[in-house]
Amino acid sequence: MANNRRGEYDFEINGLTLTLKFDMNALAEMEGQLGEDFQRLLDEAGSNPSVRLLRAALWAGLNNTAKFARKPLSIQKVGSLITQDNFPTLINAVSMAMSSMTSGKTPDELQRDADKPTKETTGQEGEESADPFASSTGTPPA
Repeated sequence: MANNRRGEYDFEINGLTLTLKFDMNALAEMEGQLGEDFQRLLDEAGSNPSVRLLRAALWAGLNNTAKFARKPLSIQKVGSLITQDNFPTLINAVSMAMSSMTSGKTPDELQRDADKPTKETTGQEGEESADPFASSTGTPPA
């Protein structure tokens, strides 16, 4: 079972349950595979995740687990796991594992945070209004 607070995340693909584990070693491997620094990879992932990036992230995250430590998967083998049908599932798995690593939160905690209404959407007193032109004094800005 994955330890979500340590950047591990279990997911199912093709009837198998696998674990991704992201830490600094996995991120360094991913950077080396792609020839780009992690911040640029995050920027790319946020705007339009590519198959190249997904394959490298899965490769680094899977090979960083005890299951594949002795006999790592090749990047080509990992690429063969990716299909058009499971692409969204795999993007989610990588995203959840990386988010758990950077935040120290479990996937359930991350989902609850994402589902919480924000100040901008609640319009509750004492919080920002959904109207961007409203001011705290109730009069519109000049």
